[in-house]
Amino acid sequence: MRAYNAAWTDHFYTTGVQDMNNAVKLGYSRESPPGLVFPHQVPGTVPLFRAVNDNWHDHFYTSSKPDLEVAVGKLGYHQENVAGYLYPVKKCGAIPFYRLVNDQIHDHFYTTSTAEKDNAVHALGYHYEGITGYILPN
Repeated sequence: MRAYNAAWTDHFYTTGVQDMNNAVKLGYSRESPPGLVFPHQVPGTVPLFRAVNDNWHDHFYTSSKPDLEVAVGKLGYHQENVAGYLYPVKKCGAIPFYRLVNDQIHDHFYTTSTAEKDNAVHALGYHYEGITGYILPN
């Protein structure tokens, strides 16, 4: 599930219904999910770590332990939990889960849509950081 808080310019992703309900109570609006991640680990998947920077109201997701360690150790984030599980490489019809960031508004954004990714880069001030992993299409 995906949500966005315009006041905080923060994108939020979760597999948990209660997490989403709590986010909505905090002012997030539900958006169409970019795809499906596994709520529990299945063979061939890796954790998708969720961290947050409370000062920036920015949620950061990564499947890379080193990226998580930098975010927590040097950038002021703290790890919240594992948001789900995804494939580290393309398989089983999985599609890329793109990671983008806008440093001016302190927002990480994730999508599987090439058009949405390109629009975020060309019109919204984001820059492309790469593929976080591979998730199943909706």
